[in-house]
Amino acid sequence: MPFGYFNAYAHAAQNKDLDLIIHTGDYLYEYPIGTYPSTEEALAGRKIDPAHEMVQLADYRLRYAAYRSDPDLQRIHQVLPMIPSWDDHEFANDAYKDGAQNHDPSEGDWEVRKRVAERVYREWMPVRDMEFGSPRWREYQIGDLATLFFTESRIGGRDEPVDLAEAIKGQKDVAAALKAFRDDVWQDPDRSMLGDVQEQWFADALLKSKASGTKWQVWSQQCVMGELVLPQDAKNWVPEDAPPIAQARVAVGALAAQIGLPINFDSWDGYPQARTRSLVAAQQADADLIVLSGDSHNAWAFDLGTQDGAAGVEFAGHSVSSPGFEAYTKGVNPDLVAKAVVGANKQLQWADTEHRGYMSVALTPDKATSTWHFLDTIRKKSIALRGSRSQTVLRGARTIAS
Repeated sequence: MPFGYFNAYAHAAQNKDLDLIIHTGDYLYEYPIGTYPSTEEALAGRKIDPAHEMVQLADYRLRYAAYRSDPDLQRIHQVLPMIPSWDDHEFANDAYKDGAQNHDPSEGDWEVRKRVAERVYREWMPVRDMEFGSPRWREYQIGDLATLFFTESRIGGRDEPVDLAEAIKGQKDVAAALKAFRDDVWQDPDRSMLGDVQEQWFADALLKSKASGTKWQVWSQQCVMGELVLPQDAKNWVPEDAPPIAQARVAVGALAAQIGLPINFDSWDGYPQARTRSLVAAQQADADLIVLSGDSHNAWAFDLGTQDGAAGVEFAGHSVSSPGFEAYTKGVNPDLVAKAVVGANKQLQWADTEHRGYMSVALTPDKATSTWHFLDTIRKKSIALRGSRSQTVLRGARTIAS
């Protein structure tokens, strides 16, 4: 909220073509004032409560109330139905079943914090009332046009993300350490995003949807699924006066990319065997799979596949107000950044690494078209668009149309 105005919500609320809002998470952030964004970056008048990090029951309730005081967020809830899913920041940054990057034992028991966060989420968000302990995943049927699947990949079955920095810490031969990490820890088949029970539910649900004659199988979930490695050009994006830690991270990232290791281990890229299992399930069901993703703050269009061929497409949405890739490439032409990222990643067909906004997906029996809407600004109230971009998949093709 303090990064800027929710102009994307304002624009979507007056977009007469929309029937349903899907929110893929990070509806809000748990950080204290001055952390994300910094005090210097924060927009005046965009105040959040409480001032400290939300940890206790009252903290979570106050933070939701602060966000819901925004008139554009109020408006979109007023005029359109929403099916929301949480990501990590509804709990704490980089959450997983046993903890989170931003949860310290001094803040209390993680299981208690999870229950508090989920309770307040259910108090404030338009979700069906489910008892604790019941499955957090669900599906919706839209006639014979589409089945919408909503999975939970944060607090139920996700294993702790692997730590690349830990793998190379103290190693004299960084390249050898990276290769060992790639072949062992990273490829561990036991590591999961969804957990065994949810994985099986999803595989069965895909089969059931396709067998019923439903045209599209649409999977809404949190994190980017397509493969993303850092372009080698990134070594030239970091200014000479950048902090040494920033230069070191880019250098390691570029070296990791040379042996096939990804940018972000908190996304599906950090769980490659789990990703393959779900994509194979889509192939075995003969599904016309469309994956909808959030989390990364940028816009992406991927062809998804396994060694056996195409498995579907992914339309990943950019953020309403939080900064994305451009925050790390200041001073570099965003078009050059996007071109380099696309060029370095075979599955990636298109990307925008600069703008804020929202994504709309139009489904017909024969094709699905995703349109990314780019707002002109978030630093003042405006619904003016800077532009848009569309990508289409034809039913049966399972790859983005050229």
